[in-house]
Amino acid sequence: MLKEPLLCKKLRWQGQAANVKQQILKNFAVALYVLPQIIPHCLLFLYPILHIFDNQVLNHLT
Repeated sequence: MLKEPLLCKKLRWQGQAANVKQQILKNFAVALYVLPQIIPHCLLFLYPILHIFDNQVLNHLT
């Protein structure tokens, strides 16, 4: 097997790092787009639980 020149190796690593950065940015953009749509559903799911917890705490405090 041919030994890869150091410059080629370095360039390839830089390319891979750039790909990783692009993936992260893409995932971040997707997350920013998707989160606002998911959060209301999470709140709807959590609200009854929080409400019950709130009542328990209030009853305990009063």
